[in-house]
Amino acid sequence: MNRWLKKWLNSSASNADLPESDDEREKIAHNALVLVATTFLTKTADSLASPKITLTWLMQSLGASPAAISLLVPIRESGALLPQAALASLANSRGRQLGLYRLGTLAQGLAAAGMLAAVAWLDGTLAGWAVVACLSVLSLARCLCSLTHKAMIGKSVPKGLRGQTNGWASSAAGLATCIVAVLMILLQGAPGIEPLMWMVAVAGLSWWLATLLISALDEPEHKPKDTDNQFWQRLKLLRNDAQFLRFVIARALLTSSALVAPYYVMLQAGTDNPLAGFGALLLASGVASLVASPLWGRLADKSSRFTLVLSATMVTTLGLVTVALHLSLPDAFKHGWLVPALYFGLELAHQGIRVGRKTYVVDMATDENRVDYVSVSNSAIGMILLLVGLVTSALSALLPPVTLIAILSALSAAGAILGRTLPNVE
Repeated sequence: MNRWLKKWLNSSASNADLPESDDEREKIAHNALVLVATTFLTKTADSLASPKITLTWLMQSLGASPAAISLLVPIRESGALLPQAALASLANSRGRQLGLYRLGTLAQGLAAAGMLAAVAWLDGTLAGWAVVACLSVLSLARCLCSLTHKAMIGKSVPKGLRGQTNGWASSAAGLATCIVAVLMILLQGAPGIEPLMWMVAVAGLSWWLATLLISALDEPEHKPKDTDNQFWQRLKLLRNDAQFLRFVIARALLTSSALVAPYYVMLQAGTDNPLAGFGALLLASGVASLVASPLWGRLADKSSRFTLVLSATMVTTLGLVTVALHLSLPDAFKHGWLVPALYFGLELAHQGIRVGRKTYVVDMATDENRVDYVSVSNSAIGMILLLVGLVTSALSALLPPVTLIAILSALSAAGAILGRTLPNVE
């Protein structure tokens, strides 16, 4: 066994339910490494082809329709979550989810290639709508990957190691994001859209590499489930399982950590080099993932509930500090370092929420119902994200960014309070 993997397993033995057999431990270490490497590639691709920044800037440069641009984030976020309750029947009908995951990563790479073709061959308005169509395909494919990935990690990696597996992957992806951010800063506002197209191209290649790499996973096979009339039965989990319903409500409140991010960016003063300004924010996000994700992962393996509460409290505290600074020292936001520093803190907390809620739902479920729990919670969150996103979008025309930061930080505080009532599942 690789010395580093053996050391990692031994150091985690007190938290993980590890088998005694060296062969079984070898298998767990192998699967963990494959999942870390694959997730690193997909998370890096997500950062490079982000609709919040990269695709928005690309479509603005093309002169795409504002209506098309406004659809990017809602399609990307809700499209990756809403269909999961329906797709769960497809996943449950198979003894292994590996093939479905490979289909999802392959399709995401093809969608990225389609975006590049649209930019290269079509005019502004038509190209914009073609990018939206490709993003719809990408979002559905990511939905399939999100659903099957949690099922695979639940079967392949025992409790006590799942949070660290997700954490190390996020950390590695953070390093890749930092490298891209530094390149953006060094470009000094290079003309044209070529840098953004290269980012989308590398994202597509990363998804295709993930398609090849995940094939090395030694996924245990389970008996397929009968999927007749499972869709409506699956939705009844929200009514019949009080613990699960409480988790979904807490997670819904904690989506504020993602929705609040654009309003921090709006506080940043204008710059003569927008590409470098983008690089500074991307660097803050990458460093946060690099530093925080492994620590959050280890903490989540001990108590994912505490991880959720702590990170949500950080989001709330950061919001209070931001509002206080804006009211007492508004000129401070003219300094180029303040908003990236605040964004760094927000990303630290957001990584904790992501790792904590993923670990909680995987550990709360069993091999028999994990796909159901994940799919129903993600579909519910997808609907809530779409609705809350539309509401905050409408409010942004009436309220300043700092007020929206205060509102969303209050939602995070409510999520932290509700999270305290969740039982431990480790």
